Amino acid sequence: MSADYTEPVPFAEALRRTVARTGPFRQVVLWVHAQGRPQAYAAVAGTLADDALVVEVLGSGAAAPSAPELHPPGALGRFAYRSVVLGWQGAGPNTRWLDHAEISSGVLAALRASRDGRPDAGPYVVGRVRPWTDRPSARQGRGAHPARHMRAHGAGPPM
Repeated sequence: MSADYTEPVPFAEALRRTVARTGPFRQVVLWVHAQGRPQAYAAVAGTLADDALVVEVLGSGAAAPSAPELHPPGALGRFAYRSVVLGWQGAGPNTRWLDHAEISSGVLAALRASRDGRPDAGPYVVGRVRPWTDRPSARQGRGAHPARHMRAHGAGPPM
């Protein structure tokens, strides 16, 4: 299912309808802006199977030298958890943000690795996050990341 977390009531209703049809989610991939996380994650937590895997996608800022250590969000702390940090491609002055295909491939690789028994192995980095001074926004002002969204994958056969 695909739903807009910025509209909390319709979002929660869409989750409930899907779970009523398919059963609790066994795995979810969450890509949610910070301001939407508390409501979105609380809604998602109530729809997960006890053995669910949560993969949280985060921007490169999560790997900043001053960023705090990554932990499962409070509402999702009892589930298997893996963070995915999106970096950039290239080196030196020729860096760029990841494109949609690179992001998708990286998130799916993290999901597969996590399902294969390594969910708490630390952040899964897609692209590069070091050296920090190479990130595109450090050179060009505030660079725009590709559009963010949340997609929850419900019960069903593994990918």
